Amino acid sequence: MLLFVDKQNDNASIFSFNLSTKKYKPLVARKSYENIQGVAFDPITGRLFWTDSYERSIYWTSLTPRSQKDIYGSVLIKFQHEIPRDIAVDSCRGYIYWTNTNITKPTIECARFDGTERKVIIDKDIHMPVSIAVDQRTERLYWADDKEGIHYSIESSDLIGEDRKKILAGTYHQPNALAVSKDSIYWVDWGYKSVWKLDKEAPPYTDPEEIISFATEAPFGIVANYEIEDQTAGILECKRLSEYAQNKSQINESFTIPTDVGLFCLHGVKNGIECTCSAGFVGDRCEISLCQNYCVAGECSITNGQPSCSDEDIPQCMCPNEFEGERCETRQQVIENTATSHVC
Repeated sequence: MLLFVDKQNDNASIFSFNLSTKKYKPLVARKSYENIQGVAFDPITGRLFWTDSYERSIYWTSLTPRSQKDIYGSVLIKFQHEIPRDIAVDSCRGYIYWTNTNITKPTIECARFDGTERKVIIDKDIHMPVSIAVDQRTERLYWADDKEGIHYSIESSDLIGEDRKKILAGTYHQPNALAVSKDSIYWVDWGYKSVWKLDKEAPPYTDPEEIISFATEAPFGIVANYEIEDQTAGILECKRLSEYAQNKSQINESFTIPTDVGLFCLHGVKNGIECTCSAGFVGDRCEISLCQNYCVAGECSITNGQPSCSDEDIPQCMCPNEFEGERCETRQQVIENTATSHVC
């Protein structure tokens, strides 16, 4: 299972994507004003956490069956001055960690899953911590700091903010998202439109390896797909997570979204655990428009089966003057006749 944020969708913000069935499902409804930056999930409790920098809040919802929930999520922590950016979950010890990018007083903080025991663990020599990850195996935090000007750093500490280490300090990268695996650190760089990799135990002054580059736009986020046992074996605090993983081979198969979770219809009416779609929309959650990519040119509208005397909704294109065809796919050939007059 892959969780992601879609900022372009009209009705939903956070979705799940089943890597086996290739289907996605809306989990959290979109609010009129929001700016979701980070998402984290705890498979043990089934809790989904996210940060909203517009609302200056951390939200949560439950993905467990029959749990009572608001389709917009519930506020876990409401900030006054902090601007929450990224968030990470320590499933072994029951903590969330997040970054605060208010440059007047940036911090890295933590709290219990219920929002209690909130603590500031990093508040010195930090500028704009844009991303954070928890390494269960080494019991350490890793974060990317977009320093002032052209500088950046990849840093680490233990889970209480001590034993701090600067893994890498450089220039001209604009880190935006970071992930860790058993042996490596990965981050998205908007400066070079690339993904970079560095071994956790790399000697000082080791240059990172560019593993993916993009011609136009760089991705917004990155996740590491690994065996849970690689990060939990032999760690007492991770016993529940390790036992949980024994029944599931890989992290992307470790949690199945129940059919009654996140059920709301993007363009239609909820009917039990199914959706009755409005005209012109199909899909399990009425998320697909029949007009999507249908007309090559012109405007698309839906007719209720009139041309074929059926009950099916049919997309229909209104072509501009220079196009024709069912989907306005053919440009008309315009021949100009020029009259020439001869003066004797």
